[in-house]
Amino acid sequence: MTRIAHKGPILTLVATAALGIGVFSANLAQDGPTAAPQPPAASVGSSTVKPTPPPTPVAPAVPAPAPFPAKAAFHANIPTRNGTLTVDIKVNATKATAYACDNQGIEEWLSGTAVDGVVSMSSSDGTSRLNGRHQANDTIEGNLSIGDKNWDYTAFEVKGSSNV
Repeated sequence: MTRIAHKGPILTLVATAALGIGVFSANLAQDGPTAAPQPPAASVGSSTVKPTPPPTPVAPAVPAPAPFPAKAAFHANIPTRNGTLTVDIKVNATKATAYACDNQGIEEWLSGTAVDGVVSMSSSDGTSRLNGRHQANDTIEGNLSIGDKNWDYTAFEVKGSSNV
């Protein structure tokens, strides 16, 4: 009998483990997408109050661009892999011009409009674009694309009438 006494606990553990693995596997095999919980059925004496739908998310408001002064100049330094791309923007009434240069091969002249606080310019061949919005803190925030490259920038106003 001592032989059986020693194997009894081991056989019980093996059987329990096999049963546990079988139940676990069956549970995983039957798991499918869970259904959304159903609201409890309304009782006869309850009121018919409908749940309030969740509020519709509202996108944050983008402030309107600030109008440009009659004449202004702006400057941005855009970090690149090879150094710095310098951008100078000049606004004169509703006309805008820009010059971008990195002293390593990129040199681009752009021209366009400055209307209602928005600059929109392109190169003469149309391969480069500069867009931006004038901010209340006397900066222009926008994007410059030259060929297949593109950079976001913040240009700061250059104070002084000799710069316009």
